[in-house]
Amino acid sequence: MCYKCGNCCKANSFNHDRVDIQFTDIEKWKEIGIWKDIRKKLETTSENESGYIISLDEKSCPFLNRENLCILHKKYGYYAKPKVCREFKCGEI
Repeated sequence: MCYKCGNCCKANSFNHDRVDIQFTDIEKWKEIGIWKDIRKKLETTSENESGYIISLDEKSCPFLNRENLCILHKKYGYYAKPKVCREFKCGEI
């Protein structure tokens, strides 16, 4: 259950500081035509399979709006969010 607190998308919440982007996320974003815009907000890395992360180092996710909602979810639907974000079990923490 989402309480719209935004804590799951902020640095150091639940002891995480990054969101690893998977190839399936990238393919989905390409299909709906938003990959070029999303790629601009991602950091490149050689530490994961896809080569992209969302860094939460001392800041919030770039897709978190002022109302603590994911703009990807709000604009494109639940399945536009990265897989790890969809799988996050906020109510179980």
